[in-house]
Amino acid sequence: MYSFDHYPYWEEWLGERLSPGAFSENLTIGGLSETDVCIGDVFRVGDALVQISQPRKPCSKLAGKRGNKNLPKAIHDTGYSNPALLSPHFPLRAKLPA
Repeated sequence: MYSFDHYPYWEEWLGERLSPGAFSENLTIGGLSETDVCIGDVFRVGDALVQISQPRKPCSKLAGKRGNKNLPKAIHDTGYSNPALLSPHFPLRAKLPA
């Protein structure tokens, strides 16, 4: 999960236009950032409930994808890291609480 709210900063920093998924996130969100979520928080995404499980550390694969070896350190230094990995809380076909 990565906040689209950070994309303008990174577009300027990288000097390129970015599309959702540019940081290899499996879910691009808006209106939430690292300061808005805590481990254990549960959110509804479509028919699924997902739970914040742990922070994601930027890695060298992202540096390779974006062609900038300094990117992982820059992400760490800004605090604009992926706030957490999302893990399924209930199977998609489970009856979800109201």
